Amino acid sequence: FTMVTNVNVIYFLTFAIGYYLSAAKRLQPMRIPGFALLSVLMLVTQVLRLVLRSAYDGTMLYLNYTSISHMTLGIWILCFFFGCGQWFPKLTDKLASHKVVTAANDLSFYVYLTHSCFCRGLLNVYRLFDNLLAATVVFMLATLAASLLLKKIVAFVQNALQK
Repeated sequence: FTMVTNVNVIYFLTFAIGYYLSAAKRLQPMRIPGFALLSVLMLVTQVLRLVLRSAYDGTMLYLNYTSISHMTLGIWILCFFFGCGQWFPKLTDKLASHKVVTAANDLSFYVYLTHSCFCRGLLNVYRLFDNLLAATVVFMLATLAASLLLKKIVAFVQNALQK
């Protein structure tokens, strides 16, 4: 479907699953065995992604599988934080109100909007650098810089429109 329409349905599926889990969280508590099973599934998908990367990097198989492994990881992260909130409510509240966490939360939408250009296309740092660690550091710094810049541009435009 993605190859024909250029629309990746995995993003919609991930959103739908996250939305369902968010509603289900309010209905019933998260159980440790279910979370453990999801953790094993997430680990298997990530290990398989590394195996596929070494053999099929850049192919449609690998690119499509990456969407699935990202979806699995995203759902696991969501469930992890739901579980932490349920199992350790005081610690979670304390951490969630920390200034570093609130600053990261304020920037997360801009990170989401900008990160992709540094792992695809002309600015793909993983193709520009031969060293995975160096590429990852550059990816993180470039994403942070672009996110901060975009946030400032949005604030400027919003202020201009409000006047």
